[in-house]
Amino acid sequence: MEANAPENTSRTPAPIIAVTANALEDSVKANLAAGANAVLEKPISPRSLYDALAAVMSGRRSRVERTALRA
Repeated sequence: MEANAPENTSRTPAPIIAVTANALEDSVKANLAAGANAVLEKPISPRSLYDALAAVMSGRRSRVERTALRA
């Protein structure tokens, strides 16, 4: 079962933003495959959190690396 799989299809799934110290490509891919909508690398900044929230709210899945957003 995916982390973001809705139990009731009438509700919008809650966005999941993974926060990790291990932002290697394999780890990022594993987090996204498990249902995360975005991945933030620690330490996070207010800007990277804002970028991740903006990406998730616009429906994009992304990797957010410190202050740079990658789609």
